[in-house]
Amino acid sequence: MTGWPSVGVVLPTHDRPGPLRTALAAVLAQDYPGQVSAVVVYDRAEPDLGLADGDRVRVAVNARTPGLAGARNTGIGLLDTDLVAFCDDDDEWLPGKLLAQVEALLARPGAEFATCGITVENAGTVHPRLAGRDEVTHADLVRSRSADRRHRPGRRDHPGQPERGLGSGAARRAPPSAGQRRPAAGPGGVGRLFSLRAGVADQG
Repeated sequence: MTGWPSVGVVLPTHDRPGPLRTALAAVLAQDYPGQVSAVVVYDRAEPDLGLADGDRVRVAVNARTPGLAGARNTGIGLLDTDLVAFCDDDDEWLPGKLLAQVEALLARPGAEFATCGITVENAGTVHPRLAGRDEVTHADLVRSRSADRRHRPGRRDHPGQPERGLGSGAARRAPPSAGQRRPAAGPGGVGRLFSLRAGVADQG
């Protein structure tokens, strides 16, 4: 295949320099034939400008609502890539993560984002967490967010009106997402890859 979409990776961070460097190294080491760039966004923390590497790695400070959503949205606003991916600063992507997700996304033209299974390392024990299905529908997203609001009604990134990220926007749109049953991300949170380029977020 030729003409692989470019991918911009947003890495929000807050005072975790060691894990951040591991996460960034794994992003830059992706076995992906297209262009990969990264934006490291410091949220309420002093930025390490030494991480910058031309167009490949940019360093920024959260200019929006303090918290994870604001930091992600700051990073998105600095990107001009075809796709946007999120990587938390304590995650370590497996080398084939981006390729697997882009292939899944391209195989489903109507899909708006791709997610994947992960493995979580805790006290020397590895726990796989699989997606359990190949596709997530709009109805699944709405049901999941409704359950999240019931069980964690007070969850917010910052006191006051929370800023919403792209995941909340995707839940209001009809096309499904593409998934990977096998783990594609290492320790830490779920890896998400978005094709959404319209609108950074609803608020903030």
